[in-house]
Amino acid sequence: MSGNRPSILGVGLIALLDTLPALRPHLWRWWYDVLARRDQAGDLLLMNFGYDGKTPLTLSEPEEPYRFPLQLYDRLAASTRLENQHVLEVGCGRGGGAAFLTRRHHPSSYLGVDLSPQAVAACRALHHESGLSFAEGSADALPCEDAALDVVLNVESSHCYPSMPRFLREVRRVLKPGGCFAYCDMRTASSWKKLQKMFAEAGFKIIEEECINEQVLRALDQVAAQRVVRIHAEVPRFWQHAFRDFVGVQDGALYAMLKRGQLRYMRVLAA
Repeated sequence: MSGNRPSILGVGLIALLDTLPALRPHLWRWWYDVLARRDQAGDLLLMNFGYDGKTPLTLSEPEEPYRFPLQLYDRLAASTRLENQHVLEVGCGRGGGAAFLTRRHHPSSYLGVDLSPQAVAACRALHHESGLSFAEGSADALPCEDAALDVVLNVESSHCYPSMPRFLREVRRVLKPGGCFAYCDMRTASSWKKLQKMFAEAGFKIIEEECINEQVLRALDQVAAQRVVRIHAEVPRFWQHAFRDFVGVQDGALYAMLKRGQLRYMRVLAA
């Protein structure tokens, strides 16, 4: 296993997922189901790339191991108001971010939706904050009524979806008039231009737009060793180098692309 360049398998998978988007939900559901089954201790609560800004959050002792992924959630939530609002998170994963925002911001309700049944089962077992619930569902067929929500959040999940236009139309459908969509994920410069057009076609106006590569890379530098240990423990040997690419380890493909500016990690607030 080479430690100084992206794996051919990892780069090939990235290219394949880009050209065959219908494969994305199947691969990612498989991966997250595997992690959910293996994580018997329930300590793999957040898996996003993280955020290292100028002002660190004050966190409780149980939250501290998840500092950088939680700071990404906090940065996204800071762009809108969650208190006393009806909130949906699409792609909630293991629910660590949902539980954190519920404790910190006290929404009237917070629903976390994820494609992985194993992840949803884990969320229900792990998190019991008042007003917080979880449901299995697809990004292009959200289990919510029309115009039912004040805020929709989407954290580093949309690259898994087969159709961004369908997802954005669903977000528009479930939001109340005047509701907000807070979003962050990675895109190439060219695909970001296309995504801006998709936002507009779905009826959204982008209010805030920020490239946070610098803050994300600093966070990845802080958690690299921890992620390598986790990959070695949880991922079959054949896949380990490829998943180093996917989770942003410094010698991986995604990290290199973020560093060179080929990928832009964007934070967006739209309404």
